[in-house]
Amino acid sequence: QFTVHPGILGEGGHIDTWTITPGKDGQLSLDHQTDLKKVLKDALNLDDLDLIPTGNGDPIIAGREQWNDG
Repeated sequence: QFTVHPGILGEGGHIDTWTITPGKDGQLSLDHQTDLKKVLKDALNLDDLDLIPTGNGDPIIAGREQWNDG
């Protein structure tokens, strides 16, 4: 399970992510994706995971929760 601040997610719950992996001949391979849940599942080799929005949908409470996380 992961907490996520809803303010970082765009329309449809998407966010720009980049996965960097070793490529051919010492080069790096970059993969752009926007589905945070899929990226985390793939990277952690999980069948499923939960993204828990902080603040339960309330932007004021979400900010306070992030602030209090230290």
